[in-house]
Amino acid sequence: MGASRFPSQACGTFECGLAGRREGSPEFSATHSQKQIPIIRYLFCFKERKLTIRNYTNGRTNRYKTAHVSFAGTPVHPLPPADRFFSGGVYALYYVGNFKLYRHIAALNSTSLSQPIYVGKAVPPGWRTARAASSAEITSLRGRLREHARNIGQVKNVDVASFRTRFMILEGLESDLVVPVEAELIRRYRPLWNCVVDGFGNHDPGKGRYNQARSEWDVLHPGRPWADRLTGKSPRMKDILAKIERSKQALTLP
Repeated sequence: MGASRFPSQACGTFECGLAGRREGSPEFSATHSQKQIPIIRYLFCFKERKLTIRNYTNGRTNRYKTAHVSFAGTPVHPLPPADRFFSGGVYALYYVGNFKLYRHIAALNSTSLSQPIYVGKAVPPGWRTARAASSAEITSLRGRLREHARNIGQVKNVDVASFRTRFMILEGLESDLVVPVEAELIRRYRPLWNCVVDGFGNHDPGKGRYNQARSEWDVLHPGRPWADRLTGKSPRMKDILAKIERSKQALTLP
């Protein structure tokens, strides 16, 4: 995953909008009913490789929560989210459709979204060198979700309408939390497209590089035009199916 700029032990504060910044608005807002939602303010404490977060919105201090609990409290949106907003952060995709191989995941998400199929991050430009652009110039989180929606929309056996997303915006100094929050969510949920089926986040390798193999994800979900041009020896479908079956046996509700 690479080195993080986040220290091994640290405590501090950050603010997290429930949905993101509307263009031209200084406040965070949510898309539901087009109503303004207050900024959620958190205390964070990262010690011994475990991130805990405490909500003290509206002057009230609540009990410490692990990162996944705080993340699970953010609103659910369609994929991609309808509103335009800026910043980086951490996001999760949830499957709720009828694709046979993912029915066990959809079942876990039938009453509440409790099992992501993919967790990812979007960091501001210049994040690694502490030269991040201003909030008004950052569209990476929204852009990443739109990119995922386009990729899913190109394949033949799953429908983008069967996916939901939630996300936590982390900007400015709080962008240091992006990597540990993402890592905590992946460790907690072991999402299928992160930990079992490889290749969802892959990109077009470009001209002259199509001698590579298709990823497991592209074997399972054919249709991305650039992936169909790859000529290398691809993973066998039966091996991918066996991995998914083994993952079912290990999957439990968080």
